[in-house]
Amino acid sequence: MEPRYVAVIGMHVVVALAFVALAVRNALHGDIVNATLQGVIGALVLFLGVGITRIA
Repeated sequence: MEPRYVAVIGMHVVVALAFVALAVRNALHGDIVNATLQGVIGALVLFLGVGITRIA
């Protein structure tokens, strides 16, 4: 795998993990709606990185 693909996926994984961490924090504080939305955004960011890599 080329280094630029690793960089694209790596950056998307970092951003997705940040959204998941915020989702867990919100869930622990009782804000289920924001936790759900941030979890979905984290998954979409991760899928976007995989999709960009597969297309390129």
